[in-house]
Amino acid sequence: MIDLHVESSLSGRGAWPEALMGRAARAGATVVALADRLTVDGVQGARRALPADLTLIPAVTVPCAVVVAGQERTIDLRGYLINVEDRPLLDLLAQARQYREERARRMVSYLAADHPTLTWDRVARLAPHQIPGRPHLARALLEAGLVSSLQEAYSPGWLGIGGRYFEPKRQPRADQVLAVIRAAGGVPVLGRPRRRHRLQLTAHQITALRSGGLAGLEIDHPANPKPAREPLRRIAATLNLIVTGGSGSRGHPTSNAIPIGAGTTSRVMYERLLLAAASGIQPNASRR
Repeated sequence: MIDLHVESSLSGRGAWPEALMGRAARAGATVVALADRLTVDGVQGARRALPADLTLIPAVTVPCAVVVAGQERTIDLRGYLINVEDRPLLDLLAQARQYREERARRMVSYLAADHPTLTWDRVARLAPHQIPGRPHLARALLEAGLVSSLQEAYSPGWLGIGGRYFEPKRQPRADQVLAVIRAAGGVPVLGRPRRRHRLQLTAHQITALRSGGLAGLEIDHPANPKPAREPLRRIAATLNLIVTGGSGSRGHPTSNAIPIGAGTTSRVMYERLLLAAASGIQPNASRR
């Protein structure tokens, strides 16, 4: 089983990278890609903890901006087989994390001006090992009793786009991220291109990303509705893009969590991914 999208506690609530490798092996994975959001800090620990017969793909997930109909929208790009010590890549990730924290702090300051109980510390406690975002602010509003539901928290009266306490995102551009991933020896793949309630890129827009260096589409993923996958396959075939799959699992042991292996990549496509890597970075196999 080849699962090319798992994330650890460094992306949010979930298993530590070391524990995640053990859970992946017990789930039957033979290859797994650790693709945390805006950080590669978990890769070294995952490498040290690799069980026998499990191969690790060093990866990263980078939310970035594309312009659609004159507005900036967000997509996820995953970089596979990256050099995790590449300085331009590390600088880009650090800057993106800084943008995220600055945005969160501004929204907290707006809220605290009217509601002093909404402090940075209160919000940060809801986001251990990561930088808070709007979901954490929404939960803080709910826990403080200022809203009656998360839906209300995302309304224009609170954190909704254009709302009183909303701050626009500042994030790297997709063309910049594609170039940095390529320069770090990596293979860029568009993550969850048909995710519900998110931007649905057209074939023309995906073609533009392909011209900028995009190498693949993450199609077999629980976040992509099944009826949307065949059209994506046709786009991938037309553009000669690699088709990947992954679960998005964070290794939660609970019964309702997404399990490792809920989305997988074929061996043929995995071999294409390996061939597309530019720098000679190899998957990490256990030495045990």
